[in-house]
Amino acid sequence: MTLGAQLQLMSRSGERIVGASEFIDGPMSTIRAEDEILVEARLPLLGPEARFGFYEVNRRAGDFALGMALAVFDEIDGVARNPRIGLGAIEERPLRSSPAEDFLEGKPVNAENAKEAGRLAAEGVDPMSDAAITADYRRDLAAVCIERALLAAVFVERRKMIKERIDAISSNSRCAVCASDFASRVPGR
Repeated sequence: MTLGAQLQLMSRSGERIVGASEFIDGPMSTIRAEDEILVEARLPLLGPEARFGFYEVNRRAGDFALGMALAVFDEIDGVARNPRIGLGAIEERPLRSSPAEDFLEGKPVNAENAKEAGRLAAEGVDPMSDAAITADYRRDLAAVCIERALLAAVFVERRKMIKERIDAISSNSRCAVCASDFASRVPGR
């Protein structure tokens, strides 16, 4: 839904293509007919300037999500272009957050802007509630999930750049000792 995916459904009587935003019609429910099977998901290819991050909250690993966000944007000259932010498990159906997307357009994705995008998104949701989770909790969760998905998108790219720089330094034998010392201090390397 966030990327505009197209889904192909097939049955004995034929096939049909539906948008991901139309496919889910409620919690744990889709428009798939009893005799149909989902055979293909078509996603657009992202360019080299694309950044993406995903964040999900659940009680235990493997449980259904209590809230989740996918953030995708093109980073051009240090700012976000064409931001796409999707939320799941917050409302009855997955949704995109236009307020967060509009806010981020043309701005750098940093901690301050990620937090504000999350806040704006949370203001615009109509969260569902159930016996375990209140609507207010889900609203707060929307803000946190978006903030963390955005930060994950830039963190992954920054780690990749640091690794490339370390590898370039390491290829120079005079700097190999310095590079290995520096690499040992980079988290996750």
